[in-house]
Amino acid sequence: MDYSFNSENITPQTLEKNNVHVWRMSLDIDLKRLESFMRILADDERARAQRIRIENVKSHYVAARGFLRTILSAYTSRPPEDLEFQYNQYGKPSLSGSDLKGISFNMSHSHGSALYGIALERNLGVDIEKVRENMPHIKIAERFFSSKEYEALLTLPPHQQIPAFFNCWTRKEAYLKARGEGISSSLSNFSVSFLPGEPPALLDHPLGLQETSGWTFMNIDVGPDYKGAVVVEGLGDSKALKMFTQDQLTP
Repeated sequence: MDYSFNSENITPQTLEKNNVHVWRMSLDIDLKRLESFMRILADDERARAQRIRIENVKSHYVAARGFLRTILSAYTSRPPEDLEFQYNQYGKPSLSGSDLKGISFNMSHSHGSALYGIALERNLGVDIEKVRENMPHIKIAERFFSSKEYEALLTLPPHQQIPAFFNCWTRKEAYLKARGEGISSSLSNFSVSFLPGEPPALLDHPLGLQETSGWTFMNIDVGPDYKGAVVVEGLGDSKALKMFTQDQLTP
C-alpha cells in the first residue's frame, strides 16, 4: 500500500521511539520566506547557495536546507540557526551534539518537491524522484540495477516500465541512504521488489536473511508526478509512520 499525507494536526514534538515522521514540502516558496531561510543557514550553506548560478536551483537548495533546519528545530527545541551538522564519509548528515545523537533524519528533493524523514535511535532513508517519461530507463536499469531487477523490468509492458523503474530507483536509493552509504555503493549488489502489486521489500543482499529482514520498506504517495520511498531500520509496524505537510509546520 501507499501511505498518504494527512491534515491531522499532530504536534511534531511528540515523536516517540517507535515512530517515524515524514514531511513533504514544496520548495517553491515566496521571496519573504526564502530570505528568512537564507538568514538561518550556516556560512557554508550560504556560500554553497551563492555558487549556484541557476536561480530556481539556488532557491530550491535554500528552501530545502531551510525546511530541514526548521523541521529539526521542532524536534530539538533548538533555534534552527544554532543546529550544526556533521557528515560521514559518504556525505550522510547527522546532528552534532551528544544530546542530539538519538535523532536520525534524512532528506531528498527533486524538481521542487522534498521529503524529510525523522526517527529516534533507528537509521532511515528517504527518496523522492520526479517521474520523467524521457528517461532512458532501460539503459539505466541495465547499468545500475541487479540482473534480477533488470530482467523483471523487461517483463512489463512499455506503459508500466517508467513508473516501475522509479519505484525501483527510489527504494534502492532510500535503502542505501538508510545504511549511510548513498549511491556511492553499488546499486546492483542487491535487489528490491518493484513490480505492480508487489509490496516493497528488500529481496536479496550479499549479507543474506539477517539484512533482508532487518528493514521496513514503504511507498509514499507523493502524487502522480513523483515516486517516493522510505526505508527504516527495524520498525515493521506501518501504523508507526506519520506524515505531515508544510501547512502543519510552525513558521
